[in-house]
Amino acid sequence: GIGAATGFTASVTRGAPAEISGAADDFAGTVQNLQSQLTLENLIKIKERGATFGNLSDGERREVATAASKLAAWEIKETNPRTGEKEGAGVWDIDEGSFKRELGVIQDMLRRDISRRTGSIISPEEDALLNQFFSDDTFSADNYY
Repeated sequence: GIGAATGFTASVTRGAPAEISGAADDFAGTVQNLQSQLTLENLIKIKERGATFGNLSDGERREVATAASKLAAWEIKETNPRTGEKEGAGVWDIDEGSFKRELGVIQDMLRRDISRRTGSIISPEEDALLNQFFSDDTFSADNYY
């Protein structure tokens, strides 16, 4: 869970067997998917403002990802032995409280974006879904152990 993927615990359990790190890996996959979605949304917004891109280099893609959320900047990067490129390790070099605050910032950003796109305040169903996804219960380590 979040506790196993952030701060001191993450540094201790890195590279541990799946029985120990499975929940952290599941959490990391969810957060990396969220980061990818935020990066894509950020690219779309930039293009809507008139920017044109050819193929983005890996470095340019990382810059767009970092601009989308602090999560990308906080994630520890390791060199992939097959490709030689730096990739997120699924471990964040930040305390759990700061990580949760950033999730709150992302939640607020998503709410504003939905409101701007629809021209109205988000529906009760959308609000419930966002609250469920970003609730403390969802990111509680107890749910993964």
